[in-house]
Amino acid sequence: CAHLPPACPLLFVSTDYVFDGEAPPYRETDPTHPVNVYGASKVASELITLSRPGAIVLRVPLLVGAGPTLAQSGFIGQMVESLRDPAPQSVDDVLMRFPTWIGDVAEGIAFLLAVKGSGIYHLSGARGATRFAWTREVAGILGLDASHLSPSTTVIPRRATRPPNSQLADPRIHDAGFRSCTDFTDVVRDVLRDLGLRDG
Repeated sequence: CAHLPPACPLLFVSTDYVFDGEAPPYRETDPTHPVNVYGASKVASELITLSRPGAIVLRVPLLVGAGPTLAQSGFIGQMVESLRDPAPQSVDDVLMRFPTWIGDVAEGIAFLLAVKGSGIYHLSGARGATRFAWTREVAGILGLDASHLSPSTTVIPRRATRPPNSQLADPRIHDAGFRSCTDFTDVVRDVLRDLGLRDG
C-alpha cells in the first residue's frame, strides 16, 4: 500500500470476533479483546489498515447467503442438513449469532467507497438468536420437523473459542445514509429458492 497513490481507497473486511462477547452491543469505539487467533489476526490487520489515511475497516458478524450447492451454503446449508437428518442432535442454544446477508455487505462496501468513508464501521443484521432458535425458524419456513433437535444449554466444544454475544451496534453506517439490513427470514427464503428448495 505504501506504493499506491493517496487517492486509491483501502477497505478491509473485519469481524465481530475482535470482541470477547461479554459486554454487547459493541460500538466502533469500544476496545477490542479477541478470544481466538482469528479475532486476533483481524485486530492486527485492522491496525495496519488504519495506518493508511482515509482507509476503512468494516466489521461484520456471521455472513449468510447461497453457495453453488446446499453443502456450500454455510450457516443456512448446515441448518437444513441438520433438519433433514432424523438422528437426534444437540444444537447450541447458548452463543448468540447475528446472521447478515452477503448481499447487504457487498452493498455496504460499495456505499462506504462511494461516500468516501473512513475509519471503522459496523454492519449487522438486526436480529440475534442461537443456532438452535435459527434452525427452528428455518424448519418453520421449510415445513420440516425439528423434534429431533434438542437445545444444548452448555457451549458445544469447537476447535476455537467463540465469544458468547459479540453483537455489533451499527448506527454509524446508517447515519451516513445506508439502509437497514435484510431480515434473516427474507434471506433464508431467497437462499432456499435459489437452491431450488422452495418456490418463490
